[in-house]
Amino acid sequence: INGVAGERDYEEGFRWMRIAASRGHVVAQNKLAKLYVNAIGTRPDPIEAAKWYVLSRKAGLADLELEDFFLGIDDATQKEGIARADAFLAGRG
Repeated sequence: INGVAGERDYEEGFRWMRIAASRGHVVAQNKLAKLYVNAIGTRPDPIEAAKWYVLSRKAGLADLELEDFFLGIDDATQKEGIARADAFLAGRG
């Protein structure tokens, strides 16, 4: 994503970030949420952003920027993000 040791490739960076996040890497989960919020390498998706933020927050990673995002989305989007995070933790998502 940042072009370290090569050219910037947002789509490929997003793909690798999603792989790391899916494998439980907490920092990758946090960064993936930001990629969804800012539509970097993907389309914007507030529900997926909420999901990955909730997962990183539950793991103890505080992030004021993402907390502001989360508090600024509507209740239905928050609830769906939380439900997806819970499903992920239960092995269904």
